[in-house]
Amino acid sequence: MDIKIKIFITLFIAYAFFTNFYLTTNDAPRFSLTAAIVEEQRFEIDSFLNKSIVLPSWYPKGLIIWGAIDFAEYNGHIYSDKAPLGSFLAIPIYSTVRLFTSDIGILAYFCSLFVSGLLTTLTAVLIYDIGRYFTKNDDMRLLVALGYGLGTMAFFYGTIFFSHATTTFFGFIAFYLLFKVKRKDLGDNSMIMAGIFAAFTTMSDYYALITVLGLFVYCLSFCKKTQILKFLGGFLIAISLLLIYHYIIFDDPFTPPYKYVVTFKAEQEQGFYGVTVPKLDAIIGLTISPYRGLFFYNPLLLLSVLYLPMLYRRHKTETMLIFFICIGFFFFNASYSVWGGGICVGPRHLLPVIPFLMLPLFVVDTNRGKKWFKRFLLVSLLINFVYVQSRMNLVAIDMGVLTIDLPIISDISNALNQLLLSYGFGLPSYSSILIIVILSMLWFREIPKKINDG
Repeated sequence: MDIKIKIFITLFIAYAFFTNFYLTTNDAPRFSLTAAIVEEQRFEIDSFLNKSIVLPSWYPKGLIIWGAIDFAEYNGHIYSDKAPLGSFLAIPIYSTVRLFTSDIGILAYFCSLFVSGLLTTLTAVLIYDIGRYFTKNDDMRLLVALGYGLGTMAFFYGTIFFSHATTTFFGFIAFYLLFKVKRKDLGDNSMIMAGIFAAFTTMSDYYALITVLGLFVYCLSFCKKTQILKFLGGFLIAISLLLIYHYIIFDDPFTPPYKYVVTFKAEQEQGFYGVTVPKLDAIIGLTISPYRGLFFYNPLLLLSVLYLPMLYRRHKTETMLIFFICIGFFFFNASYSVWGGGICVGPRHLLPVIPFLMLPLFVVDTNRGKKWFKRFLLVSLLINFVYVQSRMNLVAIDMGVLTIDLPIISDISNALNQLLLSYGFGLPSYSSILIIVILSMLWFREIPKKINDG
């Protein structure tokens, strides 16, 4: 079986296993927009927001249920306060599942899985594929791809209906296409799709315009005038959909939903939609702190930073792009009034930089470096398995609320046990990790022996 298919199946099963049947304050408005479009053919989410945040009746008693606080209000109606792409992508999924059930939990599960889970899986496959341009060691490519999918916070965000998996995928696939055009492995018409995908990343998260600016500068480094025009044409065609959406709901194509948010209105009114100047506590918090530290949640990236100079010697332009995107996202996040990201795991706004930071790992080419790579990878896998496993506790802790001690009861952080709990029994907590470990051992058992070969 082709290794890319193995990667796809492994990660998709992992995300399917850990995707939950509930929504939080962040993904509820996104899901509600999908429901409103399908059920009522409109963008107002008045009918859906409050009833979308529910827990199935068979969940253990005592779990925290939170209220709907993320939304925009305009002309007496409630709208999603999020960029709309994720909601649009979920429309065919919601419509299909809706033919069989009206259960919000099941609808949310499939929307999460086939948007966030699928796109995170495809991002890992792209990382594996582009790795052949950076290393001849296919096993290293595999470990880097799996390291992204299971050993970074991409794992967690591949299991919930937040925007970051979508933003990350479209930003990285736009780079992937540009890189292959530069290598002359794709024709000039791929520039149009790269432009469309660049627009999609902005339609998923407005701040991802940072990625677009980086990609445009990258284009200037190798593209002919006609290629640049094709990239810009694709971008403008796609981004016009976002402007039309804004115009329909807010009577102004250039007004984002953040202008009319209710709960975080004071924060959004600081500076430019909440963006001011970088703050020292945010800089520390976004790098090494247990609260939102990028390297705390993704230790593998420490090794990536160390190998950036070596990547620069071999791929100067790509390294400069990585540096630009990372610095841009980091200082945006450190300047944002709500830099911690609210109820979440890790520095969620930095997820789009992680696929780019996986690229330096391909140039780890000494036995000593590979040993350190495996150590960092193991730590990263353990950390992210714990966080994806403990999500309900993490949500409660982040809210400052003590809940029941989930590790001693039947696990509710995966789909299998949520199904079993509906029949009154479940497996012990953390046992769900075994299915991913066993699958990986069966399919990839030869890798540890071969990684030190060439």
